[in-house]
Amino acid sequence: MRHKYAVFPGLVQSSYDGQIHQISAEALMRLYKVNPSDCFIVTKQAKMTVEKSWLDSLIHLHPRFDGDYTLPGK
Repeated sequence: MRHKYAVFPGLVQSSYDGQIHQISAEALMRLYKVNPSDCFIVTKQAKMTVEKSWLDSLIHLHPRFDGDYTLPGK
């Protein structure tokens, strides 16, 4: 299986309501409209076990302050 995306779940402050929201990996995959089978979910533990160069080769998907979940490069 070849991963295309590195999904970084985490906290984001909304530009709309100013509140802090926890965005799960599942929510990010849904927001970015990507297939979960194409994704590697990056956790603290995963960061310590995978090669940085491999992780850097993937398209990084993070929670967005502005709510724009368009895929990078589109």
